[in-house]
Amino acid sequence: MAETATTTAPAIFGDLDDFREYCEIEADMVARGWVSFQHGVDTVQWVAEQWRLVDAIGQDAVQAVMAAAFGWLHAAPDEIELDDEAPSLAPEPPRRRGPAQSTIDAFWYVVRTETPDGIAAWLARHPADAAHLHTLLKARLHA
Repeated sequence: MAETATTTAPAIFGDLDDFREYCEIEADMVARGWVSFQHGVDTVQWVAEQWRLVDAIGQDAVQAVMAAAFGWLHAAPDEIELDDEAPSLAPEPPRRRGPAQSTIDAFWYVVRTETPDGIAAWLARHPADAAHLHTLLKARLHA
């Protein structure tokens, strides 16, 4: 009978804590716009496979670590729970300082073309922006 050669898997390059840290670093690069989300998760999946973590702890455990590092990037701001597992290197998302420029431009168009009732109706359809737009209108009228 012929003997079959057995191969042993290479040693794991990093442990679970190293992988968790690597995921957080890669998620930080995604948050900064240096790499795409898809590239980031594909890279850490590849690393998990090369480090033999998938074999050692299973794909579900690898995915759980990845989800902890990357999941918050697609969550709505009110869904983000910051805890010890949240990436500490990621910058804060930009804060909204008022309506988008396109909304402001549309508002000025409405002011030029509509009656006061039409302006009021348009503002009623934009309640999140109405106070800021009203302030802009008052400033222009009193300038």
